[in-house]
Amino acid sequence: VPLLALLAWSLLERRGGGLQTSLKNCFSLPGLVLLAVAAFGWYAWILWQLPEAAQHFMGKQVDETFVSGTHAKPVWWYLAHLFEFFAPWGLLLIPAGWWAYRQRKAATLPRPVRFAWVWLAVVFVLLTVTVNKQMQYALLFAPPLAMIIGHYLAEARGGFARANRVLFWIFCVAVMAGAAYAVHKSGVGAWSQLAWLGLLALPLAVRRLLPAATLSTPVLLVAALTSIVYLYSEAHLSKEPRKIAAQSLIAQAAGPDPVYQSKPGDGALSFYADRVVPPVENEDIPALLESHAGIWLITEQIPAVTDVTVQVVAELDELKLCKLQRKP
Repeated sequence: VPLLALLAWSLLERRGGGLQTSLKNCFSLPGLVLLAVAAFGWYAWILWQLPEAAQHFMGKQVDETFVSGTHAKPVWWYLAHLFEFFAPWGLLLIPAGWWAYRQRKAATLPRPVRFAWVWLAVVFVLLTVTVNKQMQYALLFAPPLAMIIGHYLAEARGGFARANRVLFWIFCVAVMAGAAYAVHKSGVGAWSQLAWLGLLALPLAVRRLLPAATLSTPVLLVAALTSIVYLYSEAHLSKEPRKIAAQSLIAQAAGPDPVYQSKPGDGALSFYADRVVPPVENEDIPALLESHAGIWLITEQIPAVTDVTVQVVAELDELKLCKLQRKP
């Protein structure tokens, strides 16, 4: 991606000096060596130490991404979801593009921002031509988008600045409406959710660490509000079976007995269960039962532990809630 972006940049910026001069300005031998070491050193180590893993990567992962497509999507998939993936900031790409076009005609757009547009276009073309398309791949858009939208918010004037202020209030109203809807749908007591409002103090705290700028506080406020709505909705409104299973099983683990999960464990289980569910090895279970009459265990495989009775209390989406006690 960086090499293709620089090559495209060189082609667009060659001007009077010609392509060779532009390429020399963008590439240098030490730079290419450093890039090769940083970007390909890990692959070289894998080829040397774990050739079977390298064969798996080249044979399976590359095939799935560019040929077979286990997550195949139409060519326009990223274009249709780009604004959604980076909501609410993705919407600003439209006015930022128009503003950048006008600045380009006036030759006042800084070179790093011009390069960010080329970078964004290269990533878009590469992801569009791949067969496999997944949401996490869109993270490749994030660095150039951050540069483009950040520069636009900081430098736009006139009608663009007024439009940004209007969009700021629209974002705030929309995200606060989303927060109210999420709390209402979750059915969780409103008082228990007041702690989430503490996240709104983050923009004011971070604001102290940033250079003075008119837009820093509203931008951080929108970011904090958006994060609150996303995290709260993910924790309480998700419809994915495994997330629902985690919440349901932890609700059934009543009483004073502690709850564990089989190692290696999954941090997401604690998040969706809304409590810490520490991982434990099977061989450590007898020691735990020395200090507890019983323990709960969330696992995919029923453990076989000497002198311990295991009762499967519930099972959802391959997860099992087991009650473990010492044999009499």
